[in-house]
Formats: sequence, structure tokens, C-alpha cells
Amino acid sequence: MDMRDVEHYTLPNIRTIQDCEREFPGIITISHYDTYDRFDDLYYKVYFAICACIEIPECASFPIKFKFYPEDEKTFELSMPKFLLNLNAWRPLIELNQLQKYYHHKIEVLDESFIIGTMMNNQSRTALESKVMKILNDYGIQFERISELLKDVIERYQEASIEFAMSDRHAIMTYESVFLKDYLTNEKIRELNNLKIPQSLQTADVEELLQKKTTELLTAFGETKNPIWYVSKAGNHIKPKQVQELFISYGQIPDVSGNVIPYTMQGNGFSTGYVDAASYYIAASGARLSAIMNKTHMGEAGYLSRNLILASRTMTLSKTTFDCGTKHLLSLTVTDSTFLHRLENKWYCEHEGEPLQLIHYEDCKHLIGKRILIRSLLTCAGGDEVCHVCYGADAHLVMNMPGMAIFNTEVYSKPVSQNILSTKHLLYTAANRIGFSKSFDKYFKYNAGDIYLKEKDEVAENAFDGHLSIRIEEGNVIPVNANDMAEYNTFGNNVESPFFIYNSKTKEYEKIEILNYESMFIDAESMKSFKLIEDKREGKQYYEISFSTLSSDLEGRLLSVDIKNNGLTDNLYTIMNLLNKNVAKYDDISKLAQDFFEILIHAGISCRHVQAEVILNRLIRDAHDLYSRPDFTKLEMPEYKIINLNQAIMNYKGATLGTSYQELKRQLLGDALYTEKKGQSYLDPMYAQQIRTDHLKELAEKYRKKREEEQNGTESHTEEH
Repeated sequence: MDMRDVEHYTLPNIRTIQDCEREFPGIITISHYDTYDRFDDLYYKVYFAICACIEIPECASFPIKFKFYPEDEKTFELSMPKFLLNLNAWRPLIELNQLQKYYHHKIEVLDESFIIGTMMNNQSRTALESKVMKILNDYGIQFERISELLKDVIERYQEASIEFAMSDRHAIMTYESVFLKDYLTNEKIRELNNLKIPQSLQTADVEELLQKKTTELLTAFGETKNPIWYVSKAGNHIKPKQVQELFISYGQIPDVSGNVIPYTMQGNGFSTGYVDAASYYIAASGARLSAIMNKTHMGEAGYLSRNLILASRTMTLSKTTFDCGTKHLLSLTVTDSTFLHRLENKWYCEHEGEPLQLIHYEDCKHLIGKRILIRSLLTCAGGDEVCHVCYGADAHLVMNMPGMAIFNTEVYSKPVSQNILSTKHLLYTAANRIGFSKSFDKYFKYNAGDIYLKEKDEVAENAFDGHLSIRIEEGNVIPVNANDMAEYNTFGNNVESPFFIYNSKTKEYEKIEILNYESMFIDAESMKSFKLIEDKREGKQYYEISFSTLSSDLEGRLLSVDIKNNGLTDNLYTIMNLLNKNVAKYDDISKLAQDFFEILIHAGISCRHVQAEVILNRLIRDAHDLYSRPDFTKLEMPEYKIINLNQAIMNYKGATLGTSYQELKRQLLGDALYTEKKGQSYLDPMYAQQIRTDHLKELAEKYRKKREEEQNGTESHTEEH
């Protein structure tokens, strides 16, 4: 049943609990609604009942009693909204009723594990949908039909979300208005909203503080049952970063060059807006960043995704081979809990020769920090059709999926492209933490990206009487313009760590080191206060400035520090460089897999390791035949060569794959087109899966003979003359 079929439905009159009991008397037996029409009648009965009483809390939360099958002794209760959302998730299972005629026993799959009794969020909804999808898959329902059913499920979730938001007068209020009540009545929320962040904190410390405070605020929203908490838990409607900027602090953002602007913008969207010129200017710079990123990097992200799809379409999951019998396992170090989570449902053993076991996170936490051996697609002996054991216990989820490998690669290629398109993701900071030596805090302080000399009352007694000075080796002061002098220039100077505190009384140097910075800088005007001196005892020249001069003439400001932001484009280029260039430098499959998995973890891309294995499988070729996979059924490790992504597309036996890539002329004129390229691509909507190239060899021979005859004729004609 479609919403259009019920648009003239009259809402029931529900104003009291007695009205609810009238609408839903007794216990509902789900299995009685065994056709899509009957099931949809029940679904929309609940749907319109919620619409009729959504403003009356005691009615909206009325518990509906139900059980799954007539013989069930146990009954369950869910409030009307929760019952509706669960009903929607169960709907695809009606498809199993069409198979009942092939079974002697009754098909009964629903039980308590299919009920989500708490508030349904993205994670729990996806888990329930996956559970339903697995059941349908196990009973042999075609993937295309499963996709149609899940599409209806998702559309109904969206339909319910929009309808109830419009029906509920509170839902049309702004985030600020629903926040105001809690601000006035809750001391914790008021304290978080008025948070002041000192400029002395590094960017990494600001990030850590704001993440902590945002978590505290969302927890407080949960305790007060603020709608913002429900919205934040429901998925992609509002991000923690947006909650932070609206109600705590704008924080810091990166600039267009990829470095962090080391100024913590004061205020937030609710209480102050942009309170000073610096915050307004920084926010305006951030507004330009998304347009610049989309223009400069979107093409590269799209090109990477396209090439990943082209390469991965050459692989599929075997429909005939469950275990390929490979003799070689992949050795990996389980670095942390995240790494272990991503190995879920892979087969492993700790020592060679031991029986294989499935990885389940809760049972395998002891593996963290250990080196283990896993069955992997990288060493699968199935060629272009990988086996189920190497894929892992999740193979049943993709066994009937056309373009299985393409789906797996898009899991980690799509987020990069989508995040580049999204402004709010670009304005995240993921900065390196600057390191200071122990002596730094003795004399200096960090403030908003600048290094300042501490005040007189903060440093040792007599520090400003002229015997202490700062010395920077001449070679560590580098003019921005290479043709300028350090002392007299227009553009200033870059500075390298370390520099020294020199005591003229004791003739001793105290080293000051700053680590993990992007660059350090002294402007041209400040550099005029430095003097170039020579320490004859050490035979070195230094730029020197005394504490007293630095304090009086430069107001204590020594230099500026630029902080590197590890942005999304860094992750994009790291992945691109590995797959397109650096991958060919590896001679160890395990090292390649370990590095690639950790790159994806560091980039914050959510995917299982098996999905990353798909593309790495395509890059590993026989050392003596780049068109074929190595033979991993041999006891000895076969000779293999790791090639880059572009080579993997070009060196494939499917003729149509390379021609849809690039360098078309070279491919058409090359002998490989008719001597090697006789394979197939497993998902190719433009061409047949396999094309004959035998006749091309005959045409090539005819062409050669014709050319030889023409050349011979030319030579004889020349001899006659």
C-alpha cells in the first residue's frame, strides 16, 4: 500500500487512553498479517493513530500488545511510535510466505531479537535491516528483490519522520528555542554554554576539550529529554560539531592553505554570534574553503573512485568454490580495538597449522597487540572469483549481489568524495600536537599560535638584568625570499628549531626545542631587533636578542608557529599516492595490507578490512604474467609483483575494461588486445561480459602482409628506376 492510496483516510478520534484501547484492543498477532495489503493496513492504522494523538503524550506512548505467532506464549509491548518503526523493519519478511509451499514446516523466523525496544537510531536501524536482509538471503530471495523491499522500508522511515515533525508543533521550533528552556533551568547546560577557552591552549588541546564538553552537553540533553538529544542520536540530522558551534564554542578552523588558524573564536551561535573582528574574519575565510576544495580536489576524488570501480569490477565472489585451499595466510598486527573490530567475521589462527577460528570482537580482545594469521582475499587462490572462506563469514551478505566488489570499494571511496562536498566536514581541525622541551615552560608561553616571553614576575629572578639572551644559529634563520638578507628583508624569515638561552655570566647554553610544527616565522620588522654575533669559543654565528629588548621592543613576542591540519585532502592524497605510486615499492603483501588498513583507520573511513582487501587483491599479480593472479595453492609462496592501480586496469584480460580507461590508441595498436585480452568483466553495462578477439589476430596478419607487399613493390619500383 502506498501513501497515495490512503491520502483521504479519516484520522481516528484519539484524545484519551480509552480511545487508544478502542483502536487497539487485545493482542495483535503479527503472522496473521501475511500479505503486503494486510500488513500495510495494520501499519497505516498505527501510523494514523500516532498522527491523531501526537500532541497528547500519554496517548502517543500508549503500549500496543503483540506477539509474533499464535502459539507464542510470550507477548510484548511497545509504544505506538516504536511499534510502527519495528513493523516497518519486519515488512520485507512477508516475502517468505511465497516460499511456504516448498516447506513441510511453518517458516517462523521472528523472535524477540527482532525487536528494538529503545529509541531507534541509525546504528540500530541498520543492524535490524541487516538481520532481515540475512534471513531473506538465506532463503534464496534474489538480491534485486531484497533491494526493492529495503528501498520501501527506508522511504517509509523518511515518510514517518517528515509527517510526525510537521504534526508536532515542537518540531517546527528552532534548535535555539528548544535549548532556551534548558539554559534557564539547568546549571550544567548554562555553564557549558558560557564556556571560555583560553588562547594559551594548543589546537589539539582545544579539540580535545571541545569534544569532551560536547559529549557532556549531549548527556545533559539526554537527562532533560531535550529534542536536540533525540535528533543527534537519530543519525545525520545534526552532527556533534554543529552542536558544539551552536551551544559551546566555534573553536578553531583551518585556512585555505591547510594550516590551522591558531585563534580560538570566542562565543557560539546561541548566545553571542561572532563577537569580535578576528572571529568574523576567520569565519569568512572558512566560508571560502568549501568552494576552493570542491574546485581543486573534487575531480581527483572522482577520478580515484572511477578507477577503483574499474579495477574492482574484475572480481566477484565464486558461486561454486567455498574454500579455494590457499596455502598462505596474511600476517597482521592487531594494533588496537578499532583494528580488531574491522576484522569481524574473518577466519584466523595465531600460529601456522592451527585450526581456523572466526573473529568476534567480544571473544577476541586478547588478540589486541598480537601478530595473527588470517585468511585473506590478498592470498586467495580463486583467481578472479574469490572464495567464501577468504572473504569471511560475511560472504553470504554479498553472494547474490551484482557488482559485489564495486560495492565494497565504494564503502571507502565514497566518503572521501562526500566529505569534500560537505562544508561542515572541511571546517574540522585535526591538528598535530606541538611538543616543547622541558626548558620551554621556564621562559616562554604559547598564546594563539605565538611564542611569548613570560612576564618578569613569572621567570627566574634577575632574568631581565641583561645576562640572559636568546640565540638562534645563523643557519636556522632562512629568509622567505632566498635573495634577501635575514636582517634586512621585506618578507620575514622562517626559523628552524632549536634555539638557545645564553647566559653571559656562565657562558652556558640552554637548548629550547619545539617539535611537530609545520613552520615557525619571525617577521621582518622584529628581525631588526636581532644582532648577528659570533661565539669564537664555539666557532658559530648566532642571531641574538636579549630578554630585556624582546620584552620592551617586541612586547615579548618571539615568533609565530604554524600548525599542520590533517584535513580530508591529506587523506585523499595519502590513499591516491599509495594506490597509484607507492604500492609498487612494496615487496611484502602483509606490510602493504597493514599500512593500507591503518591509513583508512587514520582517515576515519568506516569499513571492514575485507572491503579494503578487494582492491589490494587486484594489485597482486604473477611476477611472470601480469595478466594473472599468483598461484597461491602451491606450498611455497609464489613469485608475485605488486602493481599500481593504473597498471592493474591496463593489464587485465577483459578487453573492454582497458578501453573504458585511457590510452586507447596504444591499446588498440598493441598485440595484447588479441593475444592476451580474452577475459571478462563481471559488471559491464556498456558491453557484453566477454568479447571474442580471435578474429583480430587474423586481421592483423592480413594487414602485415599487405604492408609487406606494398613495401616490396616500392623497393622493386625503385630498383627499375
